[in-house]
Amino acid sequence: MFNGKNIFGNIMLLCGSMVFCILILPFICILNKSLFLWDKMYIFAFLIVFMLFLLFFSIIRHRKNLETTCKDDIILLVLISLLLRLLIVLFLGTNTSQISDYKYAFDQSTVPIPLNSEYYYVFTNWALYSEYLRILNTIFGINVINGIISNTIVSTICCVLIYNIIYIGTKNRRWAILSSLIFSFWPSNLNSIVLLTPEYLYMFFSLIALNLITNVISKKDIMTFNVKILFLIVAGLFLGISSFFKPIDKIIYIAIFMIIITLFLTKKIELVKYLKYFIIVLFSSFIITQVIYIHLDNYIGHNVNRNVSMFFLYVGLTPNGIGTWSPETAIYLDMAKENNWDYKKTDKLIKEKLLDEITNIKYNKLEFFLNKIKIAWGSEIYPSMVNATIDSDGPLKKDKWIEKIRSIGEIYYLLIWILFFISIFVSIKLNCNLNDLTYLLILYSFLLVFGFFCLLLLSEVQDRYKLVIYPNFSIISGYALERIFNKLDNFI
Repeated sequence: MFNGKNIFGNIMLLCGSMVFCILILPFICILNKSLFLWDKMYIFAFLIVFMLFLLFFSIIRHRKNLETTCKDDIILLVLISLLLRLLIVLFLGTNTSQISDYKYAFDQSTVPIPLNSEYYYVFTNWALYSEYLRILNTIFGINVINGIISNTIVSTICCVLIYNIIYIGTKNRRWAILSSLIFSFWPSNLNSIVLLTPEYLYMFFSLIALNLITNVISKKDIMTFNVKILFLIVAGLFLGISSFFKPIDKIIYIAIFMIIITLFLTKKIELVKYLKYFIIVLFSSFIITQVIYIHLDNYIGHNVNRNVSMFFLYVGLTPNGIGTWSPETAIYLDMAKENNWDYKKTDKLIKEKLLDEITNIKYNKLEFFLNKIKIAWGSEIYPSMVNATIDSDGPLKKDKWIEKIRSIGEIYYLLIWILFFISIFVSIKLNCNLNDLTYLLILYSFLLVFGFFCLLLLSEVQDRYKLVIYPNFSIISGYALERIFNKLDNFI
């Protein structure tokens, strides 16, 4: 049990939260002028979101008065999540066309192997997803709807995984249900299923890994040593696979390592023992990563780039751009081609080019980074991504529903941030009364969000990228909502 003040963990939460408060909330509140309350559209959106949270409260109260089991909870969550997503598919699916990377991934999935594409020689983070789409097309026939239905199913499973992680670790069914509902109803999370994007597969594999690790920690006294090792090996395998759909697994490893150090400093664990567990996860992840790279060499028919971090840093930091996908992609690709696909040499040259541009080009660095924050966090995903895929000659472009959905998403997003900060500060104040995994789940999720925030400051930034940390947002904000609903329940 967690019996003492966790000073080191609290410092991480408090300092990180202060940074978020300073840099994030002002952008959400003031950069989008239409968020002022006199805007009728946003009054409508606020009422819709308010009714949605009343629905959450009603579900929680109703289930409290019934003799239900976890199995019943999961069935309810699956039905809600699947129904919502199928409605989106029916409403949007046939009225959208894939664009940009989504279209290219699908087009490449329709050609025979090897996948002879210079783009995927370099940017392997999309190659495995294209192969995944090819498998779906082979089984079900070539159709964009295969990927959309896959997103629907995977996203629904993610709702169940979020529930399972919280319940296994804390036995708090209300928190588990609320976090799953927050994730399930998140507007941009719903709308984005029509995009053929690998973020959903990343969420799926990383949540399975977290599920396995949570099992090991919560059942450490009853699980045999061999079973623990097996679970950790499989968790590492899934984390390694997830890195090919969104290469941010290093943030997860850093978060886990920081938690191990936190527990050691508060004398809760044996450092050597848990570092061995950590190394097992890392080694397992490394092995599967190398196996997949070898597979991609054969699948693409060419040696592939095994480290795209320098490219993302170049796109994210060059003063010639704004930190988003841009002509820098062609620059890096041409440079790799000129150097006969020697990626280490290409990285060295692109690094020299980046340092030269940062040194010799005059630009406002503060404004540059604030603009990146605005792009990544200043609004919901829906306006900039899903709207772009809607057919220009289709009926949806002419309707006002787009603005209504956007406004609902913005209000929902703002309320999630408010719940996020409430949860952080409540956990800091009351952590001496929390069991290990309640506090650790919040700390872990926070470190992922904060680490992702720092990553987007340095690397390429797009608003859709934050899809991958929606599960972590949901876990944290669900805890605050559970405490608020408990107070309301007692009051009523």
